[in-house]
Amino acid sequence: EIQRDCTDHQIWLNWWQNNNGRFDPNQRYRFGKLYSFFLVLEEIAHPNSKYNDRQRAYYELVIRSGEHIAFEPDWFIDKQIEALKKWQTWWNQNKAGLTNQWMFDGS
Repeated sequence: EIQRDCTDHQIWLNWWQNNNGRFDPNQRYRFGKLYSFFLVLEEIAHPNSKYNDRQRAYYELVIRSGEHIAFEPDWFIDKQIEALKKWQTWWNQNKAGLTNQWMFDGS
C-alpha cells in the first residue's frame, strides 16, 4: 500500500470549506485534534512518522516541558519505548502545573 500526501490546492480548499466549522480559531490543533502532550508522544510513536518529524516532536517535548529525557528517533525500538514511558511518567507527575503551557484539556 502506498500513501501520498495530497498537494492539490482545490482539494484542500474544498476540505476546509466543509470542515472549518469543526475548529475553534482560539485553540491549537494537531492531526485534527486539540493539541496536547499526548499528541506529541503519539506523533513520536506513530509508525508512519518520519525521522525529522519525530526529532522535531522530541524537541517540542524538551522545550515545552523544560525536562530533558533522552530520546533519539534512530535508537532501537525497545530503547525508544523505554524513553516514551519515561516521558509519560514525567507527565503524570507534573501535568497539574503545566496544563496551560500545553493547552491541554486537563483529562
